[in-house]
Amino acid sequence: MWFNRLLGVTVVFLLSLLFFTPAKAESIVWSNSNFTDCSGQGGTNSDWSNVCFDQNGNFNDSGTIVNHYYSNFTDYKVAVIPGHTYVYQDSVDNFSNTGTDIVVRQIFNEPGLNSFAEGTYTGSNWAYMNTGAQFTDTFLATSDYVYIVYWAGCNNSTGCHVSHASLTDLGDLTPSPGWISLTPFLQGLASHWSFAYNNKLYILGGGNLVSPQVSAFAGINTDGTISTWQNTLSMLPSIYWITGVQDDNYIYVLGGAHIPDYNNVNSVLLAKIEDNGDIINWQELTPLPQYLSQGSSVIMGNKIYYAGGDSNSHDLLSSKTKEIYMTEINPYDHTIGQWSLVGYLPEKMYGFGMLEINSYLYVFGGYREGGVSPKVQRAPIDPNSGTIGVWQDLNYFPKPIGRPGFAHIGNMIVSAGGHDGTLLLTDLYYAFVNPDGTISQWVASSDTLPDHNCCSQLTPTETRFYLSGGHDGIHYFNGVYMTDINTILGLPSYTFLGFNKPVDNQPIINSVKAGRTIPIKWSLKDKEGNYISSLDSTTNFGYSGPVACGGTAVTVEEYTNTSDTTLKYDPDSNQFILNSKTDSAWTGSCRTFTLNLNDGTTHQITFQFTN
Repeated sequence: MWFNRLLGVTVVFLLSLLFFTPAKAESIVWSNSNFTDCSGQGGTNSDWSNVCFDQNGNFNDSGTIVNHYYSNFTDYKVAVIPGHTYVYQDSVDNFSNTGTDIVVRQIFNEPGLNSFAEGTYTGSNWAYMNTGAQFTDTFLATSDYVYIVYWAGCNNSTGCHVSHASLTDLGDLTPSPGWISLTPFLQGLASHWSFAYNNKLYILGGGNLVSPQVSAFAGINTDGTISTWQNTLSMLPSIYWITGVQDDNYIYVLGGAHIPDYNNVNSVLLAKIEDNGDIINWQELTPLPQYLSQGSSVIMGNKIYYAGGDSNSHDLLSSKTKEIYMTEINPYDHTIGQWSLVGYLPEKMYGFGMLEINSYLYVFGGYREGGVSPKVQRAPIDPNSGTIGVWQDLNYFPKPIGRPGFAHIGNMIVSAGGHDGTLLLTDLYYAFVNPDGTISQWVASSDTLPDHNCCSQLTPTETRFYLSGGHDGIHYFNGVYMTDINTILGLPSYTFLGFNKPVDNQPIINSVKAGRTIPIKWSLKDKEGNYISSLDSTTNFGYSGPVACGGTAVTVEEYTNTSDTTLKYDPDSNQFILNSKTDSAWTGSCRTFTLNLNDGTTHQITFQFTN
């Protein structure tokens, strides 16, 4: 029954999620072949080289088959060759009827994985083979071709019809280069909650075909990558379709539903994050006034808000809600008081994004009365009573979006993936909150998601976003990915490795002789860890006027006598070199050298000039 109850997907929309029609690719060229003498161990078609199919779709091989893998996933068949996986999808009827479009999809298969469910894939390159024939469940891949066999009077005497395509025709698919794959999560899941605290990334709740207890964290390294995932000492109960808010090192998990009964809960759970990042206890607090899941929550000061959601996960069409409830946090023990009704959403909805920005409540998209919505709206929050005022329409999404990954950093808002009522999305949109609180026009970023994805979590840090989990309508993802603000905006993004000798980085003051030429050196890397060599990475540089001197001074011993002060890159040492001429008139002053990069960052050195 899991087919009818995929987590995070409204039952009403399930068929459209599973059988959406992707855009056709033009690169694949199919050729037809006949394979005869299927009763033997070999055949007359040289393309097959000792591969035989019988009328039941079984095959045996003794020739050039390379690392094949056969699986009976519903509506999907998988073939693996080294480095790639090819999936054949019957988009309509489980390989049984005539005139069916058969989709060939190349996906990535990590070393050692041997099943589609464990792999990751991209949906940006699809190819169709419309043969008007009936298909068996059988396929295979060799080192040069992928094959699918279709049923056309296939038996031991007449053999089977075969179509094949060169692997080169399918192209080489890669995820969007802006997303860096990180340490995978412990299991595939969706409809969870994720947040970052004290250089650690947390994933709580969620589920897949069952509802596992999920409460784990991984350390965030200085370059944004993450360490190994580890379970917390105390595990969150098995719930999904949850939402949560964070108040420093205290976290609140609200609502959700159980699996496999899909019954909503009204629980509110509190936990404290210890100094080592662990969670050692969950405490039940005052429950929500209704049994709710797929709602949204925010925190403003000492007030927690829970809005919308569905009141009956068995009947999502008629159980949407619009109530907005509020409670206050007790500052002494972080428990909460009674919930009170403080307003209503603009309409009944669930699966929407919600933010509090400058005492306004913003709602984005979601499943509403007329289906998935593109609407974006805001309403003021009374700072004293906490009640919600009148809703105002803002710039809508470019398309309807429900259940996306959703987050903001500063005044930048990002929506990632989700479902538009027909298709699962790879789209990533961003907009900015204007000074008057309105929203700028939404822009589609080229930094699209690694895959069609619903019901994932997008977690912000200071400059980065982490995408975790989700599903594609068939399988749950355990992937965790990272991107950053500049990549979303289409700007370069560097890791500045510091200024190199002979100068020291701040807060050290570099004592130099005025009038001498100083070799200033630095190194940059991109998000993949490759050294940056382009001179265009530097926007400008120069010295300030006199600044206050103070701190530890270290004498610079190395100078250069060259008259060439042009910026250069040395590939042997992987560093930029600027021979910077100073002025003898600067004697007795301190000045700051400023380097501006085209990723928008600024880096400085302090100099003290002597005779």
